[in-house]
Amino acid sequence: MKTFTNEGPSRNTIRRLVGMGRRSGAIRIGVRNSVDSIHRKQCCLLIVARDASPRTRRILEREAAEIPTVMVDSEIELGTWLGMQAVAAASVVNHNLASGILRALKIAEEDGGGVISKS
Repeated sequence: MKTFTNEGPSRNTIRRLVGMGRRSGAIRIGVRNSVDSIHRKQCCLLIVARDASPRTRRILEREAAEIPTVMVDSEIELGTWLGMQAVAAASVVNHNLASGILRALKIAEEDGGGVISKS
């Protein structure tokens, strides 16, 4: 699991990509929808809020063992990116969108910011 933190161009890119994915229907919002997309083998990338409940995180870690997972600071932040209140998890079901988000994370990591740890 990678944790994304810093502000900057890469974070803005990810924010825009997540918003675009929601509007296009390429993102499933919520824990149940995320787990369902994992079971249907549609999930390309999982985005989880760091402050999601321990039970939620355990469920997602168990279900998404082989799926790239990105942690964001809070449910409120993820919800804001998706145009909602608070969201614990979201799954990206479009391969191109997932690749774009992962590419932005890699650029942030190479620039010395963005991705700070694997957990």
